[in-house]
Amino acid sequence: GRELTASPIFLPADAALGAPEVPAVTATRPLVQEIEILQRERDLAVAGWTWVAASLVVLACSLVLVVALAWGVGRLSRGLTAPVPTPARVPVRT
Repeated sequence: GRELTASPIFLPADAALGAPEVPAVTATRPLVQEIEILQRERDLAVAGWTWVAASLVVLACSLVLVVALAWGVGRLSRGLTAPVPTPARVPVRT
């Protein structure tokens, strides 16, 4: 229940990774950790802080987008509900 596993059906050969092809044949295949299949191009020799830095950049971009959208919708909302100007009253002399 606490482990995410998968079984590869077909994986193309990748010369850049040195990964062999896993052909789609009828056979019983063992379950392996899903990271071995879905992220087989992942290089474990890369420093772990790069993942955190990239995640923070994506978070910052997402927050900027949300703030910009909120600002734009606020401006649009104020522009649509602007009060209609009333003519200035001129005092009447009696």
